[in-house]
Amino acid sequence: MYTGLDYFRSHQNLITTNLLIKVVQIIKQNKSGIRKMPGVVLKSSVMGNVIYTPPCCEDVLKEKLKHLEMFINDPDFCTLDPVIKLALIHYQFESIHPFGDGNGRTGRILNSLYLVHQNLLPVPVLYLSSYIIDHKQDYYQLLRGVTEKQNWRDWILFMITALNTTALLTIEKIRAF
Repeated sequence: MYTGLDYFRSHQNLITTNLLIKVVQIIKQNKSGIRKMPGVVLKSSVMGNVIYTPPCCEDVLKEKLKHLEMFINDPDFCTLDPVIKLALIHYQFESIHPFGDGNGRTGRILNSLYLVHQNLLPVPVLYLSSYIIDHKQDYYQLLRGVTEKQNWRDWILFMITALNTTALLTIEKIRAF
């Protein structure tokens, strides 16, 4: 998290593909980068049906990440409330699934860095991973709902609830300290 924050601050407070690569390299403790191979096909645990196939390969992923960078960093490109925009950014990053491994953790760090980027947090103190892991089944179901049915409403509400719940827990921890 803090390596990402340092990189962010030293690069004009922009969230870039290179920042995300740096984060995943720290997480995975290797020199991984954008996938050159097809991503893992996600299958239903019940029926075994393919439920999501991430885009392939490196050139396509880089192009999608370039558009995501523009969406994140250009305030004129999208004027939505930052919390709603965070939900869209998280969905888009997870859909791109640019790395062979570590996308979930990198995506959750991206959430916190985006809140700093938007001056909603001075430092990335919200640990959204805990909420997402505790509600993993809903999380995946709602991601799939956006992909299959364009159900943005429930996805955005889930992310708002995750932020709110995590913020309240963080405040409690700070006060208890």
